[in-house]
Amino acid sequence: MEPNVGVKFYSIMDRSSFSIWYVEDDSLRDVTFSRFTYSPFTGMNLGVFLNINRIGYNVFSSDFSYYLKNIKTNFSFQYSRRFDLLSELFEAEVNKEVVRGFGYYILYREVDSSFISPLNYVNLYFDGVRKFYVSFNYKGFYKERFYVVFRPYFITLNIKYNDFLMHQDFGFNGVLGFVPYFLLIDYKSSILGYLSDAVNLEIIDDIRLNTVSLGFLYQVSA
Repeated sequence: MEPNVGVKFYSIMDRSSFSIWYVEDDSLRDVTFSRFTYSPFTGMNLGVFLNINRIGYNVFSSDFSYYLKNIKTNFSFQYSRRFDLLSELFEAEVNKEVVRGFGYYILYREVDSSFISPLNYVNLYFDGVRKFYVSFNYKGFYKERFYVVFRPYFITLNIKYNDFLMHQDFGFNGVLGFVPYFLLIDYKSSILGYLSDAVNLEIIDDIRLNTVSLGFLYQVSA
């Protein structure tokens, strides 16, 4: 987006906020988008977003997030709908701290075909898919000298309408060392299904990829 001219209005109250923008853009022409956020009490947020423009890419979106302090868990949900093609997006996230230094994160996203903007020229297996992502996170600092971070993760991306595997990653990354010297490591095993035959639902061996990256970090004191 390269706007030529725009107008912005914004207001904020104790538990809610509202903003609206109007922009004249070379690609999208006249664009109006607004957002309303309401926080009924501490830890909970409700939001509504609306985008309207003359090329027909009109989107309504609502989101909800709630942090439960007693179980140290944040829940987030989003639902979006594109009016012209009646395509939808749904997303749910859970981010939990189990104990100090250890937690996990889970994401599920489902997107209909033709949901993203027609002006998005980088459209590689993004819409018409289901995505599942989970990671575990550990961070420890011992005797103010030994530092370790470890994060294993798993990602899978399937075509929504036939469950063909488009992309899968399994791996981990981490940092290990004594201050100020650290070793960085990243390992990933991938299946690049989008390079294969999604019509006949066949995955071939040469689209499997394993990568290992190592690095070294020296921290300079301020």
